[in-house]
Amino acid sequence: MRLQKDTPLKVLFFSSFFFFGLFKEYAACLYTGLWGLYLFVFTGKKKEWKFYLNQESLSVLIITAFYFLSCLYGIDKGMSLIGAMRMLGVAFFMVLAMQLSEEGRNRLLTLVPWIGVCMTIIGILSKPFAPIRDFFYVADRLGGFFQYPNVYALFCLTGILIVAKEREEKHVPKTWLTIFQVIVLMSGIMLSGSRTVFFLVVGAAVVAAVRRKEMRIPVLIGLAAVLVLSLAYVAVSGNYQNVGRFLTASFSSSTLIGRIIYARDGLSLLLSHPFGLGYLGYYYLEPEIQTAFYSVRFIHNDFLQLALDVGVLPCILFAVMYLKNIFSKRHSFWERLILGVIGLHFLVDFDLEFISVWYLLIILLQVDHGKEVQISAEKQRAAGFAAVRICAAVLALAALYFGCAMIPRYVGNPGLSSRLLPLYTESNVETLVREDDADTAETLAKKIQKQNRYIAEVYDVLSVTAYQRGDYEEMISDKKKSLSLQKYNMEAYERYVRRLAQAIEVESQANRADTTVYLLEAVAEVPVILENVEKGTDELAYRTRDIPDFTLDEDIQEYIESVRQLLGS
Repeated sequence: MRLQKDTPLKVLFFSSFFFFGLFKEYAACLYTGLWGLYLFVFTGKKKEWKFYLNQESLSVLIITAFYFLSCLYGIDKGMSLIGAMRMLGVAFFMVLAMQLSEEGRNRLLTLVPWIGVCMTIIGILSKPFAPIRDFFYVADRLGGFFQYPNVYALFCLTGILIVAKEREEKHVPKTWLTIFQVIVLMSGIMLSGSRTVFFLVVGAAVVAAVRRKEMRIPVLIGLAAVLVLSLAYVAVSGNYQNVGRFLTASFSSSTLIGRIIYARDGLSLLLSHPFGLGYLGYYYLEPEIQTAFYSVRFIHNDFLQLALDVGVLPCILFAVMYLKNIFSKRHSFWERLILGVIGLHFLVDFDLEFISVWYLLIILLQVDHGKEVQISAEKQRAAGFAAVRICAAVLALAALYFGCAMIPRYVGNPGLSSRLLPLYTESNVETLVREDDADTAETLAKKIQKQNRYIAEVYDVLSVTAYQRGDYEEMISDKKKSLSLQKYNMEAYERYVRRLAQAIEVESQANRADTTVYLLEAVAEVPVILENVEKGTDELAYRTRDIPDFTLDEDIQEYIESVRQLLGS
């Protein structure tokens, strides 16, 4: 039974891109709930639905299953479950997409250029108004409702290629409307300042011109116009941050070198954790294994990020499936080109962390082929049918609860989110940082520690409470763990030395010589810790914008030197 009235699906699909592209955990979980309830209602009305077994569907199901499995062994089991709920929405959407006809699928694709056009126009109009502008722009680069310029730019490029696909496959004549779409979407790409997407535009244009003779003149005119206008903009404004940013591209750029370092660090981590770390596991472990001064939530490579989340096997299955689709004759030239462009961008960014990008991908992959499995409410299958519907409804309601429980954190009340969803580590940490009462902070820190042993703020709090108790051994142990999770943060080392100095003063006044010497030795050890961090720093780190600096404040250096002289070291 095909999904005939697909208006609710279209509304949810369309709106998901305007809801931060479902990047934020609460937004993705809310949509998981909505898709699950829609699936429950749809199957109740139709009494049957189809599921297709193919590489695409198996890949999505295996990835979703491994996200749930990672809850058993992930770095943070609570956040792993939230990550699984995010991905579950993709599986729900895939099942609904299987019920679409080819015409219904094309209707969804046709929405993509218009979504990009709407985002671009709204972004341009917001520029003069500071409060609104800050929502759409990041460092003067347009990010649309994604609030991330690179993914927004890729979305605009996908929209342009879909317009070209519609023109050729449906024999739609060139009209002012299609020209308007292309101009607006290209403007969005240039205002995003995404160098990678700009070069993907050039590459896609060259491929299209080679394969389609009728495209050669429009492509040549279009690229020339973009280049001339960009140079003129830079000459007049002197601004290389958005429109002219592609002119600053080089193989020695800080951005490119940074991504190489991320990949090196991520691969070394993957070798020791081939089954993955669960959702955000890489983010929590990153400070301990990083070899340069950086802080990224995701690794800027979707394939590597997938492996770090759920393991090597699901990543390989996904990559093989994706590569086969790029060269599959089941897809038209334009579909293969779109998949190829998106796949190349996967190598340098984290597009798939925007769950709505998964929705677009599923529509492009055309998941309604392969072995068809009919799931219906017939007597002999009624029990299984009911079980699947109930399971979908229960998971949907759970996802809605997760999403609603996370909202307070995003509006400045992390404490409420922590009470509603105790496994939500992000809100727990924010609540911990805001807590003024020492006993309450210590209790919360220990609670977070049981769920996640890789959060510097937890050990900072435990170190302070240990100091207040006079337990200097525990204080030093906790602070060293904290430093290992923020090893390029010189202020953390300085705070540590000052705290040790306070303890030394107290102990020396009390004539406790052994304890005083123990604390003095801890001070003398700080340069050794920094020296080891410097030795472990990648040489490429010194070619990035954020060059590691291991210099402590002058007064701290002088104090450490006096301590070392006192100890004779």
